[in-house]
Amino acid sequence: MILRTELKEIGKLQRPHGINGEINVQSQLDADELASLRCVVLEIDGIFVPFFINASRPKSAQTSLLTIDGITSEAEAAKLCPATLYALRDDIRRLEATDSESEEDSEDEEDDEEGFYAEDLIGYTVESDDGFLRGEIVDLDDSTDNYLFIVRDQDGRRLMLPVADGSMIEEVDTQRHHILLSLPEGLLDLNN
Repeated sequence: MILRTELKEIGKLQRPHGINGEINVQSQLDADELASLRCVVLEIDGIFVPFFINASRPKSAQTSLLTIDGITSEAEAAKLCPATLYALRDDIRRLEATDSESEEDSEDEEDDEEGFYAEDLIGYTVESDDGFLRGEIVDLDDSTDNYLFIVRDQDGRRLMLPVADGSMIEEVDTQRHHILLSLPEGLLDLNN
């Protein structure tokens, strides 16, 4: 039996993602750290139950997508959500020890590139290089593998534009919160 004293709260299961049992997780651990845990623990009917992780991948700077062994459908994932997510304190100590060793090893290395995710671009203004589009990213549709920016254009219409691995993004100005896009011909017509 797992005792509360053996556990550390690490985040929240938020909601199912897609139809194959993936779950949105908000956690202080990143996707790689989640995947390295022996298990995650949920409190079910007053009992702490371990769940083994099949996979974990990043979704945004604050969230990951978690696949738990035996959870293979949206309905099964929904039964677990929302819930507080715990890890074994021993696993957390092991991770912290590994992190401190990594920090020492990379003290002299500098990384000038700051990574960000599609979700981080919500609120940015967008403009196409041909001048046909001006608007603001108001949301992100992540219900499929192909993420879509939801853009409110200058006329108030809601348009869906594929994030498409950044191939349409010409420039991101993080100071001005502005994005310049190079849209394929006819893409805007698909939203009409």
